[in-house]
Amino acid sequence: MGVYVYNWVKDLGTREKFRTALGEEMNVCIEKLKCRNLQLLPHAVWHAAAYSGALELFCADQVIALSNVYSGNSNFNYEAIRARDLNERFNWTADQVEKAQVWTAWYVATYRAHEVGDSALKALKSIKEKGWFKAQQ
Repeated sequence: MGVYVYNWVKDLGTREKFRTALGEEMNVCIEKLKCRNLQLLPHAVWHAAAYSGALELFCADQVIALSNVYSGNSNFNYEAIRARDLNERFNWTADQVEKAQVWTAWYVATYRAHEVGDSALKALKSIKEKGWFKAQQ
């Protein structure tokens, strides 16, 4: 019985640490998305929780919501990297015809990244409003 109580208390502490860390990571993501300058979003705490098995400490609704949010963040990071790569290619391209094509591709990729970012921001704000994951004040 004592081991069960110890593990239960230990799990509560671990859960609170992850709740706080996830809340802080979500705040960073929200601030970066508000800037709209295609900064990559952090995901270290999410990966740590997923790979360590700590997600089992949360209820199913919370895990599903987190999974959806971090999937959106991952999609944003992909689109932001694509736009950055095209920007880099534009800067190094000398041929004017190719430069125009690359600029068009960059413009579309940037527009897409902002669309995905707006969707990710909406999902992040939605989960933050539920109060499940609060950062330290």
